[in-house]
Amino acid sequence: MDTPVFLLEELGCDHSIPGPAILIDKNSTIVVEPGCTASITEFGDIDIAVGSGTPRPVGPELDAVQLSIFSHRFMSIAVS
Repeated sequence: MDTPVFLLEELGCDHSIPGPAILIDKNSTIVVEPGCTASITEFGDIDIAVGSGTPRPVGPELDAVQLSIFSHRFMSIAVS
């Protein structure tokens, strides 16, 4: 997935960056997930609104990664 990269020192107050995006500072890297929006406050803080994109329908389908994670979690409970 093509993801734009922004330098925090080049962003000003009231900038709004829709995800996916990467924000880089000299001390940190922030990943803005798809469907989220990062905003720069007047104090230079980063406010991330989660789920600001279009909602995805929830169903019983899981992708391979989710299926693996949940099966390992359930197996660790069963073994305990």
